[in-house]
Amino acid sequence: MRISELINDFEIFILTYNRIDYLKKSLSSAVNQSIKGLKITVLDNGSSDETEDYIKEIQTQNDNIIYIKEPINIGPFNIFLKAVSLASKKYVMIFHDDDILHPQYIEAALKIIERHSNIDLIYTKINSFIDETNVSLDTLDCVSYKIYEKQDFIKHIYINKGSSHLVFPCVIYKTKNLKAMVITETIESAGTIADMDMVVETLINGYGVFIENKMYNYRDHNHQESHVKKLYSSEIIANNLYFKEKLKHIFLGKLYFNIFSYYWFKNMYYYFGCYEDISLSELLKKGYEKQAVTKYTYLMSKFWGKFLIPFNHILKKFLQIERFKKQKIFLGGIDQ
Repeated sequence: MRISELINDFEIFILTYNRIDYLKKSLSSAVNQSIKGLKITVLDNGSSDETEDYIKEIQTQNDNIIYIKEPINIGPFNIFLKAVSLASKKYVMIFHDDDILHPQYIEAALKIIERHSNIDLIYTKINSFIDETNVSLDTLDCVSYKIYEKQDFIKHIYINKGSSHLVFPCVIYKTKNLKAMVITETIESAGTIADMDMVVETLINGYGVFIENKMYNYRDHNHQESHVKKLYSSEIIANNLYFKEKLKHIFLGKLYFNIFSYYWFKNMYYYFGCYEDISLSELLKKGYEKQAVTKYTYLMSKFWGKFLIPFNHILKKFLQIERFKKQKIFLGGIDQ
């Protein structure tokens, strides 16, 4: 299928609430993609600022922009679900008003979809920024990517937690998979860190693609939910239980679970912190009691840790070696 046809199979939703200054940048990044004519829906979660007036003005210049406003704020998760319910194209991207797309991200994604059949999702390496002078917008001649079958994708996400750049809003989904996603009790219990679990749930029968260039600019600021709340130990435990179940069906999955559980708990503990006043060792003990980590993982934080951790680091480095050939797609010169 040609790119000109794929454009009609793709749409973008931007979720916004009272952040008109950020929204101007995010909407501009969607409008000014190298691929033109994309359907863009701004879904307003009940803003009380000048958002509505601004969008109406922009609509006079762009007939591909749709504006839908909730009468009251229905919460971040419900506004996301509203976007999912409204999505009608074959592929959809739902991102937030504080982030900025690289101008060639959608072009890269559509060219990958054009080349490979049965793509379920695409995500990209992110560029975290505070100062907008550090936003990644440089024109690229080509992008590198890797393509994974389902089990390889699950393993890739789990062993690269903290460095996989997987943030929920940067993902491009096959819409029917997103609509079919079931939020299980385990996923719901993971709270604000359930994004990776939910992404994995949308990979059903097709392939997952990771673009290795930084094509999504993720704004790091104090009003993000990840900055204004810590995690409950139960959320960290629930997230690891989710991946424990997924890894059961993968060759050497128990080994991956043993090795990488420790780093997942450690990363979450030190990056977010816990509401409970507990040490990492106590957190791992709670995980062990809930069968979210094995005894081996729990011992990492105890006396045996000084013997196990060096050995674990060696195994970790070996298991992180990916034996997947990088592929490239060239950008520019689009025939629309």
